[in-house]
Amino acid sequence: AIAVQDNPAIADYKSAYVGGKDLQAGFLRKLESDGTISTTFNPTFDNAVHSIVVQSDGKLLVAGSFTVVNGQTRNRIARLDANGSLDQSFFPSNGGVDLEVHDVAVDFSGRVYVGGEFNFIGQTPANRLLRLLSDGSLDASYDIGTGPGFASQQAPFVYALALQPDGKLLVGGGFDRWNGAPRGNIVRLLESGQVDASFGASTDDAVLAIALQDGQGKIVVGGQFLQVNGLGHDRLARLNPDGSVDQGSGRVVPGLQLYRLDSFDDQPRVIEPGDES
Repeated sequence: AIAVQDNPAIADYKSAYVGGKDLQAGFLRKLESDGTISTTFNPTFDNAVHSIVVQSDGKLLVAGSFTVVNGQTRNRIARLDANGSLDQSFFPSNGGVDLEVHDVAVDFSGRVYVGGEFNFIGQTPANRLLRLLSDGSLDASYDIGTGPGFASQQAPFVYALALQPDGKLLVGGGFDRWNGAPRGNIVRLLESGQVDASFGASTDDAVLAIALQDGQGKIVVGGQFLQVNGLGHDRLARLNPDGSVDQGSGRVVPGLQLYRLDSFDDQPRVIEPGDES
């Protein structure tokens, strides 16, 4: 996971945060704007960090496989102050979720979308996707119904989230049902949590990365798939806002699974094939 502090009003402008599975690196490290490792940013985790979001105020939302942050219980999601200390004003309901979190996204009002492999937050059922309020409490108004599933009863998962400027949420992962209706590994949800019926993309295997092409409304997806909407696209494709394949985007054959895509204007900035760490 990589996130960059891109707010020029913050002292750490252009610094970067790198998370992953490396115990020796402490699972999360900060790179100063000159590329050196920060010696003052030293949060501790007991397991991997998979997702990082730098908020506009400089605080960091982090999520992954961890259950302890800076010696305190935080089950798979936490918020840090800019200096790496645990933000005590953000406490996920009942300490967090029961299984791994793969991605998080934050909207303009500070609400946090969380996606992964979990079944519960505390004792409350939560099937792979939920929304938290800015203080970490569960947003009970967000209703995804039964959420993702498979007709074969195999375990679904949510792996990638992308928030559109209009507040709609793109969700990628492994599933062939959403709220009981057929949906092939990608879905777009309204702000209420209901499925956006105006979006109709489908892939033949998991979607592991989603990026927005700023200003154009295009959507770039990557993952394990070989087909999108029945057309051959080897693990990478660009979609129109309605989910149809952008036929003008050409075909790219990366040859590997894509785990990360960053939003961009005209050309992709970051594509990381292989291990998501």
